Amino acid sequence: GYGVYEGEESRQALPVIHKILYVAVTAQTPQEVRDEIIDKVEQQFGVEVKLLNDLYVFPADMLVRSQNRYLDLIIGRAFATLAFEQLNSILKKTQIEGRPQTLDQKKEFYKAYIAKIEGEGSLKYRMNTLDHQLDADLILDAASAGYQPVLSDPNTFGVLIVTVHDLRADDLSFLFGTADIPQRIGVMSVARFALDQPSMDKLKTRAVKQAFSTVGFIAGIGRCTMPDCARAYPHSLAEHDKKPAKICSMCFQHLIEAYQTMGPRE
Repeated sequence: GYGVYEGEESRQALPVIHKILYVAVTAQTPQEVRDEIIDKVEQQFGVEVKLLNDLYVFPADMLVRSQNRYLDLIIGRAFATLAFEQLNSILKKTQIEGRPQTLDQKKEFYKAYIAKIEGEGSLKYRMNTLDHQLDADLILDAASAGYQPVLSDPNTFGVLIVTVHDLRADDLSFLFGTADIPQRIGVMSVARFALDQPSMDKLKTRAVKQAFSTVGFIAGIGRCTMPDCARAYPHSLAEHDKKPAKICSMCFQHLIEAYQTMGPRE
């Protein structure tokens, strides 16, 4: 069978797939945002969406692991690229002999590094971000294991985690969302969508666009490069706001192809 798609009439209909996308939210995620994501993803992707009853709780060591991973990356880059005089002055300032080992040493090195490279004016923002941001890849690794019974169910389309925590990955300073395509699990954050204190309608629209992007990955379709698509990669919140709140014809075609390879509910 084929489902009805709310959009351009010229588009081919999405094949009906009897699988469920589960949405998990962390504490303090606005209910209105959660409900809007569920409603709009059902409409756009033609898939049943269900809210998981229990809030998703990050492992207790997630922040510390996120900090260590990021700081190791930055410190490794500093040792590899800084001139000897620059690196030596940072080590001398922090009174650290050799490469930083403990988390406290890494933080002290990072402070001195930021002050040296970006200036003292960046310190407050950088340290505040370090104290709150979580590593999206570590989240997906932990959640993939935690949700394995759900993900291994043949009736499952995938799992989308929605959080108010700011995210990053690798050397990106922030992420709106990402996914582990083979595991069919994604995570998205509304943290940066709320920074300018938008109206609830604007916050919901921003979140829905990101949900379309991340759910597309969960469905198995890659990053879109079309600027007129909700799934296009935005380099800033302003770019994100310019995108329409629907997927483009190319993504829609990729979705049809992905659905045709998915079996019916078992």
